[in-house]
Amino acid sequence: MSKKAKLSALILVGLFLVMLVALPISNFFLARDLLPVTDGIAEFKPVSLILQNKCADCHSPDMTVYPLYTKLPIASQLIAKDREEAQQNMLFNRERLSGKQPFSKLDLARIQNVVENNEMPPVQYKLMHWNAGLTKADKETIIEWLQAEAAQSKSSQ
Repeated sequence: MSKKAKLSALILVGLFLVMLVALPISNFFLARDLLPVTDGIAEFKPVSLILQNKCADCHSPDMTVYPLYTKLPIASQLIAKDREEAQQNMLFNRERLSGKQPFSKLDLARIQNVVENNEMPPVQYKLMHWNAGLTKADKETIIEWLQAEAAQSKSSQ
């Protein structure tokens, strides 16, 4: 292998490594318009902010903030496939995230299961969105809301 070929290979590897770091970092600067929470129980307001910031990109039909690399051929296909699958499993539409539409008991149970078992977001999403994982405080806030929803459901029966 010639020196020129080795240098070209090193440059390509270097560019690839820079992209592996730069693309996820670029996701920290994405601007998101947050919905106001106008209805629902008080415990839902901080949960809505968590869901909007950490879940809406995949689980909402019209609230996705697309990353810089969305237009890349492989990335666009993966993103579309992941969003479609995510929305089939759980949908966070504007009505739900604003508190106007309540979550069903089944959806509340699914959310609890996912939070307690650390199933979301998936690893491949966290590889590119380093701040997407739920913190301990996020999980506690969500569990408190789920408990408040359950208590309200029991008291209204």
